[in-house]
Amino acid sequence: MSYSHASNHKAMVFDDFRNSVYGRALANIVTPDSVVLDLGAGLGIMGLMAANLGARKVYLVEPQPLVKLDTDIAAANDLGDRIEVLQGRIEEVSLPEQVDVIVSVFTGNLLYSEDLLPSLFYARDHYLKPDGHLIPDRAQLWLAPFSCEEVFEKNIGIWSKPSQNLDYSNARKLAANEILWYQQKDLQGTMLGKGNLASEINLMEAVAADCDSQLSLESSLAGNCHCLLAWISLHLGDEWLSTAIDQPALHWSNALLPLDPPLELTAGSTLAVKLQRPAFGDWHWQVTTGNQHRVHSTFLSRANSTTFFARQLPDHTGVLNENGKTSLLVLQMIQEGKPNKTIADLLMERFPARFPHAQIASRFVQKLVLSFTEDQ
Repeated sequence: MSYSHASNHKAMVFDDFRNSVYGRALANIVTPDSVVLDLGAGLGIMGLMAANLGARKVYLVEPQPLVKLDTDIAAANDLGDRIEVLQGRIEEVSLPEQVDVIVSVFTGNLLYSEDLLPSLFYARDHYLKPDGHLIPDRAQLWLAPFSCEEVFEKNIGIWSKPSQNLDYSNARKLAANEILWYQQKDLQGTMLGKGNLASEINLMEAVAADCDSQLSLESSLAGNCHCLLAWISLHLGDEWLSTAIDQPALHWSNALLPLDPPLELTAGSTLAVKLQRPAFGDWHWQVTTGNQHRVHSTFLSRANSTTFFARQLPDHTGVLNENGKTSLLVLQMIQEGKPNKTIADLLMERFPARFPHAQIASRFVQKLVLSFTEDQ
C-alpha cells in the first residue's frame, strides 16, 4: 500500500480508539528528558502525541514526502521546537542521538504482511538505548475457523458461475489463494470456534520476521468453514490492542484465508493448521480435519510462468531486456550530469519508435530521476 497522500493517512490519524491506547502507553513512559523516534511517522500522530506529553525531542522518520507537512503541523500545535522530520527509510537516514522510546505501527494488518518488522529491528538495534522502550513491545497473530458464505461466494464461488455464457471457472483456483481483507464493519460471518494463538513476537528481542506455526483449532459449532479468520493483538504499555471482531473497530482490516472447497465441520471438530510465511515471501496455509485436507498459498494466486520464478533464483544470470538497457543508458547519463531534456532528446533520436515525441521520453526520464536521485 502507498502512503503518499493525506487520504491514505486519514483513517490512522482519526482512529481515536487506537490512538488513545497508544497515547496511554506513551504517557506511562515519556518524561521531560525523553527522546522519541516515531518510526514510519506518516502524518506524525504518534510522535506529536509524545511531544505533547512533554518529550524533549521527537524524530519523525517516514519515506514519503508527505512527512514534510509534519513540520507545519508541529508548528501549528506549538511543538515545532521539539520535532525533527527525517524523510527516508530508517536504514537511509541518520539520527544524531540514541532514543528512549521507539513508537511504531509496523505490524500492519497481519503482523508480517507488510515486511516492516526488519526495519523496526534495525531501528531498535541501532538507535534504542539499552534501557529504552518499544511501543508496541509484543505482537500476536490469532486464527479461528470462520463461516462466511456470502463473502466466500462473492469472492471465490462467483468464478464458477458463467458470465455472458462464458466459463471462467479456471480463475477460481487463483482467487481461492488470495487473502481477503475486510474492514470489521463489512465482515459478515460467524466464528465456528474460539481463536488460538498462531504466532507471537517479542519485538524487544526478535531478529527474524518469519512466520512458521502449527496449531490446533476446535469448532464449537457445526457449519461450513469457508476461511480462517486472522487478527492481531499488540501489547502497548499495560494494555492489549486487538483487531478481533468482538473488539472496537480499528482502521486495520481483518484477513480471511480461504479454504476451497469449504470444510464441513461438526461441533467438536479439530482442525490441524500449518501457517507459514518467510520474510518478504508468500503466505502458505494448510488445514486438515478428519479426511478433509486443504492446501493454499498466495504463491498460487498468480498466473506467472515458471521462467518468471526461475529468474529470481540465487544462481540465475539475468540478461537486460530493452527496457532495462534503456534505463541503464538514462541512469548513466544522469550520473554524467546531463539535464533531463538532453536525455529525453537523445532517447527520441536513438529510439524513435519507442519515444515518438517529447512527452513520452520526458516522462520516462522523470520516473528514473525521481526513483534514483536525491534532492539537492
